Amino acid sequence: MVVLDKVTKVFPGGVEALKGISLDIKKGDIYGIIGLSGAGKSTLLRCINGLETPTSGRVLVEGREVEALNKKELQELRQSIGMLFQSFNLFEAKKVFDNVAYPLKLKKVSKELQEKEVMKMLRLVGLDDKAQAYPNQLSGGQKQRVALARALISGPKILLLDEATSALDSATGQAVLELIEKIKEELDLTVILITHDLEVVRSICNQVAILEGGQLLGAGPIGEMFRGSHIRKIRQDLVIPPGVIKGRGLLLTFSGESAKEPIISNLIKEMGLDVNILLGKIEYVDHEPLGNLLVEIDSTQEDQVVSYLESKGVQVEVYYENN
Repeated sequence: MVVLDKVTKVFPGGVEALKGISLDIKKGDIYGIIGLSGAGKSTLLRCINGLETPTSGRVLVEGREVEALNKKELQELRQSIGMLFQSFNLFEAKKVFDNVAYPLKLKKVSKELQEKEVMKMLRLVGLDDKAQAYPNQLSGGQKQRVALARALISGPKILLLDEATSALDSATGQAVLELIEKIKEELDLTVILITHDLEVVRSICNQVAILEGGQLLGAGPIGEMFRGSHIRKIRQDLVIPPGVIKGRGLLLTFSGESAKEPIISNLIKEMGLDVNILLGKIEYVDHEPLGNLLVEIDSTQEDQVVSYLESKGVQVEVYYENN
């Protein structure tokens, strides 16, 4: 569906935003691209819809190389790609109906067909009763649903999400994600989203790519990536609040059976060790438990502790406040 082949993007001044990125996004994927600010996520998304041209490498959408398209072909490609942003970008002076209908009006679609298609889309996002409301009469979640309806009104095959839930509270954002997941199935969409939020990726994605400083740290099925070493550095940056640890600790990742066993309790009993648990979290990724602990231990016993934990299937990484 979407292939990036060794894509590099260098901006004026020598800023290398993307460094040889290769991805293969299949039809029907909900593909998450995650990284901190400056990782290159937005640049990558703009290369997919032709708003940026790679300095080298290729971007192919449905087998067509984006850079090789003429103006008319590029316009057709963009019509097959819907976009949803963090900011809702609604016309405040227009009613909900007219906001959603706007792309159809640009294409000079008849009023009868506009009425049919807009109301169909508003029903899909659960806002058919708000067709005559203005944006200032809507909640943040409702505004994003209007923006989603507008992004889908032209019948795209691909939906790009640029931090689409970042401006919403957690519960509202989750509701929007669940709606996107439902609509993806109903409309047979391929969804590509960029985010800095691990929870967004964990919630709905089946595939994930991890970017840092324009480089691809890893890509693959979400369960595999969350359990593997590629995600650990970015999990430290995103999950562990500043000031939790003063100095040195161990970041432990438990997955599969190791997430269900009393490994830390057994460690304390068998080694007579004091363990200070600073931070803990357990979640389900790809229907499997995944746990994280940040702990402090006596540094003189660190090697033995690491060996013990790794023998039990626990991933261990030494963590510093500034690493």
